[in-house]
Amino acid sequence: MARAMKRLFATASLIAIVIYGSFFLVGTQVVKAAPKTIIVPDDYLTIQDAVDNASSGDTVFVREGIYHVGGTYGIMIDKPLSLIGEDNQKTIIQSNAYIKYGDSSAILITADHVTVKDLTIIGNKYEISGIGLRNGNYSHQPSNCKIIDNNIRNDSQGISTNWFSVNNIISGNNLIDDDQGICEESSNSVISNNTVTGSFMIGIRVDEAENVTVKQNNIVGNGNSYFTANDSGGLSLRWYGPFYVYENNITDNVGYGLQF
Repeated sequence: MARAMKRLFATASLIAIVIYGSFFLVGTQVVKAAPKTIIVPDDYLTIQDAVDNASSGDTVFVREGIYHVGGTYGIMIDKPLSLIGEDNQKTIIQSNAYIKYGDSSAILITADHVTVKDLTIIGNKYEISGIGLRNGNYSHQPSNCKIIDNNIRNDSQGISTNWFSVNNIISGNNLIDDDQGICEESSNSVISNNTVTGSFMIGIRVDEAENVTVKQNNIVGNGNSYFTANDSGGLSLRWYGPFYVYENNITDNVGYGLQF
């Protein structure tokens, strides 16, 4: 009887230790919320409200329709997330953003690891960028971002990045009738499979960046005889480098086709 009681006590003690240990592990485990998808206008009426209420890693999915944005920053993305349109022909952002301190954009990205995909962005020629990557910390600009499969037109600069930005991808976009199509100041980045046409000044300008690849782009019909040869043309590469340029179609640009 005494032995049985000892065995029972030992078993109960072991169970208590296991249960206590289990509670301890559960109590100290950090549970990370799974990324979620926020739908505009189902969950929030405006894209900015959806972005403001998203968490890092979330997706803001925008249904077909026309969305008007204004102010200095039409839409500001200040956390790592994905902004995805339902159809890049029918999900339209109409910008009335205005110039203030040189920062106005239809979409301003100030965070790393942001993806913007499948949107049409129509500017008013007064904002600086259709999609701009920059923030107030000049030693660290938005990096590791992806700008993919968008239609961007009628901006001062269709897509622009800033110094100290790195590892960005600009791919598959159509840029039409901007003053400058793509203004790349981001090192270790790739510009690929874009179509840039009708730019009033320069189709693609890579400036003050290192290790930039420019491949398989259509750079057609950019530039204007109003400007000097240095300010009008297809693809401009200047300062720093190296640059890796191949398999591009550079045709019918006014001023220069390719300028080093």
